[in-house]
Amino acid sequence: MFTYAIKNRSELYDCYEDFRKKALNIFRQDISVIEYTFSVEDDETQGNFEIQRLQADNAKEYEKLGRIIFKKYGTHAQFTNAYTSQQNGVAERRMRTIMERVRALLLDGKLSKQLWAECVCHVTTLINMTPSSKTDGRTPYELWYNRIPSMQYIKVFGCSGYVHITEQYRDKLDARARLCMYLGVPDHKKGYRLMDINTHVIVYSRDVIFKEDEFPLSLA
Repeated sequence: MFTYAIKNRSELYDCYEDFRKKALNIFRQDISVIEYTFSVEDDETQGNFEIQRLQADNAKEYEKLGRIIFKKYGTHAQFTNAYTSQQNGVAERRMRTIMERVRALLLDGKLSKQLWAECVCHVTTLINMTPSSKTDGRTPYELWYNRIPSMQYIKVFGCSGYVHITEQYRDKLDARARLCMYLGVPDHKKGYRLMDINTHVIVYSRDVIFKEDEFPLSLA
């Protein structure tokens, strides 16, 4: 499962393209993996695999996306009727599970609700690394990437992380680390994804000392 946090509707197409690239890349490596994820069909005329169907609610931005991907890839978009969330039951239940865990993490760390999108991404990572009885005890991550996930970079969401500042970016009397907040694991980099608590700039680093019982942006 992938989660994308977007600020504008215009970003929706880029998110779809990113997911499509990941999905088809994995499918070509191991066709058995994709059977747990979504339906695809083999375009015999071009020798390419393609996503067969997009299931979504009837929001205007999804309707626009549906027209684009049908014209470009032949992918059919299927929409639910208004006020009938049960027609998209699997996704609705999954979102409810995610938001329940997000609420618990924000309350536990006494964190601002403004961090909900970052927390959703973190919770999604945890779910992907959690074994399921529906898949014979394997994790979604293992089914998707065909390898066991590493928990090395998983920390408590919102906890303190002291990121080492390399010598070329500091003077002899400057602090050797800056205080950040742990946000999760980046998609395409090894290490941690954090936010500088003073500048709110996103930081990626592997050289971090954590204090998982401290929350620098706690509202308490």
